[in-house]
Amino acid sequence: MHTSDGASTLLPSQLQGHARLVGSTLLATTSSVPGVRALAVERNGRRHLWLSNQTPSPVEITLAGAQAGVGRVLDETSFAALCGDPAGWSVLARPATPLTLGPYAVAEIDLA
Repeated sequence: MHTSDGASTLLPSQLQGHARLVGSTLLATTSSVPGVRALAVERNGRRHLWLSNQTPSPVEITLAGAQAGVGRVLDETSFAALCGDPAGWSVLARPATPLTLGPYAVAEIDLA
């Protein structure tokens, strides 16, 4: 998420998600979508992808070379619910494709 001065911030749910990555193997990944950053890891035989839309516009995401399973998206529609229940990150689970990331949205995708 971004503050009014453009600085990036992390919510507790994002910190929890990234904390789960400790001990993971970092995988090579890139995003062909301008302004979208990607982080891919493997842990215990499972692969996870984090995507961050760092632009003020929505973007359509297509995963090449990977089959998406379940995804969770933090955006303007899920933000308020997540603030009311920081443990609710798992409640946001939904099929990961098709995927549109709203402005400054973050997605965590479990790859099949």
